[in-house]
Amino acid sequence: RRPPVPRAPAPRPAAATRPAVSNWQVRYTGCDANPQARMAFQAAVDIWAGLVASSVPIKVSAIFKDLGDVNVLGQAGPTDFAVLDGKTAYPVALANALSGFDVSPASARSTGDDIDAEFNNRAGSVYYGTDGLVPRGFVDFETGVLHELGHGLGFLGSAEVKNGLGEYGSGTPYPDIFDRFTVLSQGAVQGKALLSYPNRSK
Repeated sequence: RRPPVPRAPAPRPAAATRPAVSNWQVRYTGCDANPQARMAFQAAVDIWAGLVASSVPIKVSAIFKDLGDVNVLGQAGPTDFAVLDGKTAYPVALANALSGFDVSPASARSTGDDIDAEFNNRAGSVYYGTDGLVPRGFVDFETGVLHELGHGLGFLGSAEVKNGLGEYGSGTPYPDIFDRFTVLSQGAVQGKALLSYPNRSK
């Protein structure tokens, strides 16, 4: 008997299966030499646009440049935070969605972008397709963009250990909204809220 022929992995469903519930406006810089990267980036944006509801456009600066290390794919994060309730910092895209207006519009000092994204135009072993059929040993660019844009939307915390002290708020008295849901994961204090400790404590 002949051995069974291995099946190829099923392609990823098209991204535009959900209607958009937010309007994303992306300014692309430096990707003229790699139109596939732009298409994959936009595919990731379209997925988020079908998941995140906001009446305020979400503005993204997407820059493709040499990040100096072929093993670094990219990074993204909020351009700013807004304190809406006097005690919690919200990434600007989330603050806009909750407020119903742009809390950080463009000005002489700001582009008005909500998320800054930088991706490496010299990264090695990157797959720019959008079908999910990633060759072994390659990194899926679309998945990387999805992950990094999540940071820009607010999936990131401000907590860190600095000079032996635990602190949150990035030097401000305001923890970000992600910090308010962060708990310890191990030991006798498992499940204890991070913010139950004083800021800058041992």
